[in-house]
Amino acid sequence: MMEWDRLIGSEICRVKRAAALLGVSEDDLMAVGRSSALSAEESWDDEGGRSLSSWVWLQVHYDVGKVLERHGRMLAHDTEYEAATDDELPPDPDTVVLVGRALTYLQAHLHSLEWTLLWLRHAEGWTSSEIADELGITTVAARIKLHRAARKSETLLRSAGIVE
Repeated sequence: MMEWDRLIGSEICRVKRAAALLGVSEDDLMAVGRSSALSAEESWDDEGGRSLSSWVWLQVHYDVGKVLERHGRMLAHDTEYEAATDDELPPDPDTVVLVGRALTYLQAHLHSLEWTLLWLRHAEGWTSSEIADELGITTVAARIKLHRAARKSETLLRSAGIVE
């Protein structure tokens, strides 16, 4: 299995900041990746048109993404009901699914810094100043990076047909 550790590690490196924010350890992701790589090796068919390494990467990418999506949904679910009062109704299930799809898509397609910036701002409620302090940049630079990440997110979601 060690032959796939480099591939698995590169996938985990891409999402490790988001994983940390969601409370998923790198060790847990590595275990998921190794399990996924084993399953991919067993299911690979050389007549399918994909190389073995491409097939393994695809499966690892998918399974790691599913773990992060599941943790994101649990976090959103916990947050949603912690903030709700007796007078508020729970969100529409279709909206929850749409938000989950959007978050998963963005996490897969945004650079990890862009994802982290948006997560800190919108999910954690950090100010531009707090983000700037954390990253060691100016507040103006943080605002610019946030604006660009938000524009890129909107473009990605529109092009994928997730939002209109």
